[in-house]
Amino acid sequence: MVESLVQLNPNLTELIIRRKRKKLSIKTEKCGSGSIVAPVNGKMSNMIRESISSETEFVYSDGSGRETRMRGVRAGYEEMEKIFSYFRK
Repeated sequence: MVESLVQLNPNLTELIIRRKRKKLSIKTEKCGSGSIVAPVNGKMSNMIRESISSETEFVYSDGSGRETRMRGVRAGYEEMEKIFSYFRK
């Protein structure tokens, strides 16, 4: 289940997914992003920011205190307009 999706700063996003004691945290830093428009109800009114050169860090915890960390470079990233408003607490 998605626990949170927050924009830590204009270029850094964190997504946390949790299931019981297991947790996956994904932080993505946008690098070299551009913007495109996409349709909503037949009108080209939705803005999407995308990047194909972002950097991503994955941290997985199984609840026992152990963590597995991985880092990706040249990761793809898309950010829909107003997406963060759906996850505010």
